Amino acid sequence: QDPQTEYLNLQNTNLQGTDLRRANLQRAVLREANLQRADLFEANLQRAVLQTVNLQRANLYRANLQRAFLYGANLQRANLYKANLQEAELIGVNPQGAFLYGANLQGADLRDANLTEVRGWNDTQLGTAKLCRTKFPSGSTLNPDRDCKN
Repeated sequence: QDPQTEYLNLQNTNLQGTDLRRANLQRAVLREANLQRADLFEANLQRAVLQTVNLQRANLYRANLQRAFLYGANLQRANLYKANLQEAELIGVNPQGAFLYGANLQGADLRDANLTEVRGWNDTQLGTAKLCRTKFPSGSTLNPDRDCKN
């Protein structure tokens, strides 16, 4: 059990263009924060609350976003190369133009996500991801409603 009772609260904070390389933001609350063009290279955002955060054009190369909550986040043109998004909540995210080559998306929740313009990913990366009303580009063999419950 984690003895920490208080978490870093950066809710509604403007961190646009900030250098946060290798920052420890584990369990931080960044709800509605502006991280546009921020450098989060190898940052630890494990279990962070990133609900409706702006990560447009942010560098998340090799960032740890395991079990992070990114509901409704703006990931347009974000660099998620080799990022760990295992079991992350990515419901309704906007990743238009994002780069996901080598990203770990195992167990990630991609319900209502639009992946039609995401670059550098393949169907194998989404083998255990939760899919429901997920939009894929033509050529994907995945069932976009695979995990919808009737």
